[in-house]
Amino acid sequence: MALVLSLIGGSLISLGLAIASIVRIRRKSYKGKGIAITAIVFSVLGTIFWTLVGLGLWVLNEDNALINPKVGDCIKGAPAGTYDDMKKVECKTAHTSQIFAVFDLPAGPYDASMIEGKAESECRNRRPTDLVGMKVDDLGVVYVAPDKTSWTIKDHEVTCFFVAPERTLTASLLP
Repeated sequence: MALVLSLIGGSLISLGLAIASIVRIRRKSYKGKGIAITAIVFSVLGTIFWTLVGLGLWVLNEDNALINPKVGDCIKGAPAGTYDDMKKVECKTAHTSQIFAVFDLPAGPYDASMIEGKAESECRNRRPTDLVGMKVDDLGVVYVAPDKTSWTIKDHEVTCFFVAPERTLTASLLP
C-alpha cells in the first residue's frame, strides 16, 4: 500500500505507512522490508519533487505577471496587445489601469476586424458608471483581445481596462 501511494503521488501518507511497516516488520519478523524501504525512497523523492514544483510555480509568478485576469485587478504597465508587460499590483499602490470586464467572444472562424469591433463595442457597453473618485468620461478604455494563435487554441477572452491617461491611480476605481 505504501509503495503504491508513493508511486501515485501520496508522498507524505506513503512515508508514514512505510515507516509503520518497517517497525511492524522488525517486531514480527515479516517479509517485505525491501518494499517498505523502496516506498520510503519514492516518498521522499515525491515530496522533494512536489516541493520543487510548488516553488517553481511561485518563482515563475514572483513578478506578479498578469495571469488569469479578473475584474478589479489593478495593473502597472500599459495594456497594449498582450499581457507580457503588465504586472498585477495592489490597488493602493501606484498603477496605471484597472480591469473592469472580462468576457469571451463567441466561437467561429478567426476574423481580426470582427474581433476588434466586437471587443471595442462590448468594452464600451460594459463600462461601469458608478466609479470611485473619477468620472467615466475622464478615463480611456482599452482592451486585450485574442490574436490568431490564441483564437486557434480556443482562447476567445477579451479583457477591458480603464486607463487614466494623465494620472497615476492609487486606489480602486470600482466600488
